[in-house]
Amino acid sequence: MTASWTLLDAPASRAFGTPDDPAAAPRQGSVAECVVKWYPCARPLHGVIEGLVELRRAGFDLTALAEVEIAIHSHLLRFVTAESEVDGPTEAAASAVFAVCAAAVGRESDPGFFRAARATWPGRVPVVRLVASPDDAFTWDSRLSGRSATGQAFEVVGRPNTSEAPPRLREKFLTNATAGALSATEAAELLATLSNLTAVRDVATLLPPAS
Repeated sequence: MTASWTLLDAPASRAFGTPDDPAAAPRQGSVAECVVKWYPCARPLHGVIEGLVELRRAGFDLTALAEVEIAIHSHLLRFVTAESEVDGPTEAAASAVFAVCAAAVGRESDPGFFRAARATWPGRVPVVRLVASPDDAFTWDSRLSGRSATGQAFEVVGRPNTSEAPPRLREKFLTNATAGALSATEAAELLATLSNLTAVRDVATLLPPAS
């Protein structure tokens, strides 16, 4: 009920086409590689974040970025934008500019950064370009290149994290659940229930007793 009013006019229309211009779906690629989302943004941008985080760990000052070119598979270009001015959180989560800014200020895992729908940056927002990767084979990887305001150049390949890492998944679930209306106890009980759904033989056992 609170979803973006313009989602179907922007990333979604490019991803899925319109009745007059149907888009062809990728013939390759593994759905299993995008089941787990470690960052609260569009899946094609996860490789972008991983590449930038790698640069950050190597000592590159991401807040000094001036230009960033991001090459991803042509099919994935339909799902994302390079817009710095967006209508709401949904569009922010599909924007490469927001992914770059989030990683630069260390908030790539913070849903609040994307919900705010403002590309927070300590200085001038860098120029971000999205281009199609020359690789024919489908991949979720991103190739990043660019320079800082001081002229320092970089090139890096960002590969999305596809690890299921149970402890990290548990931590993420509890963090998200308690950020809502659930107490820590309720969240833990819900996680235990969800973790054992395959053993449930009667769905009635999952329902709270009628008051």
